[in-house]
Amino acid sequence: MMDLIKRIDLPLQFDFIQIKSYVGTSSGNVVFKKDLDVDVKGKDILFIDDIIDTGKSAHKIIEIFKDRGAKSIEFACLLDKKENRVLQYDPKFIGFEIPNRFVIGYGLDFDERFRELSYIGILDEKYY
Repeated sequence: MMDLIKRIDLPLQFDFIQIKSYVGTSSGNVVFKKDLDVDVKGKDILFIDDIIDTGKSAHKIIEIFKDRGAKSIEFACLLDKKENRVLQYDPKFIGFEIPNRFVIGYGLDFDERFRELSYIGILDEKYY
C-alpha cells in the first residue's frame, strides 16, 4: 500500500479493514475481522488489496460499502489471479497478473506465516 500511495498526489484519508477468506489454501466465507472507523457515505473509496483471487472478497466489500452509501468503490491490487475467479470482478488498477498458484511474501500469508518475506514467491506444496 505504501509503495502505491507515495505516488498519489491527492489529499487522502486512510483507514483499514481486515477480512479473512482463506483457511490454509482453501477459500471460504468472507469474515470481517476489523471494520472501518470512518463514515464512507458520499465518498469515493479505493480499496488497496494484495491479491484479487476468487472475487468473493471484492464482491462482499462492494455490497457492504454500497449499502453504506459510498459514492464510488474501486480496487487496486498488487496481484490479479483471474483464472481462479468464482465471482467475476476486474479491479480497476492491477500491478501484475499471475497464474493460479498459491503465493506468499510481501504481506501475503499462508495461515499467518511468510508475510514478512521481502519478495513474492510460490508456496511449496510441502507446507500444505
